[in-house]
Amino acid sequence: GVLAAVPAAAAGSPEDRAAQLLGPIVTSNAAMQKTTRPGAQVPLLRSPHTWTETWEVAADAQTFVTKLTAGLDALNGSPAAGGFVYEVSDAKASPDGTGRLTVNVYTKKRWLDVVDVELSPIGAGQTSASVRCASTGLFPLSIPAAAYANAVFFWFPFGDQTLSSRKSCPDIRAAAGVAITVKSKGRYI
Repeated sequence: GVLAAVPAAAAGSPEDRAAQLLGPIVTSNAAMQKTTRPGAQVPLLRSPHTWTETWEVAADAQTFVTKLTAGLDALNGSPAAGGFVYEVSDAKASPDGTGRLTVNVYTKKRWLDVVDVELSPIGAGQTSASVRCASTGLFPLSIPAAAYANAVFFWFPFGDQTLSSRKSCPDIRAAAGVAITVKSKGRYI
């Protein structure tokens, strides 16, 4: 596969490597925007740029979180990423089989999409994943002070060009390295 051809990752944590790919302007804007998520806060206004999926994962939560984190780190900087950068944050898996993680997806032009994944066990070695994706702002984070402008213009309607359904979610599923069946998908309000 494509991921096997990716050279060994550079030294440092996956977050450090993602920051190197993004640059200082995007990284500083992202610190605010991935927390506030201005474009994803108001029901009905967020509908044109949100996406949800439910997955059945052929792995327990801990295995899924570990494999997905490693797979996305390997994907970053590879031709398969298509200029996107995937950053895993808040990854947790509990002994009871539940878990959660957030994937911050920086598009080629550096818009920020946030993908939240909630995990719950459904059987031995099987996990259900509730996935919610949202574009977080009108302006790309490559523009200085874009996070502030996005907070001011949260109400302005914008679309996600279906990137969550066409690129982000499929890349995340493929990077996990485990069998994933999509049980449902669509926009949410």
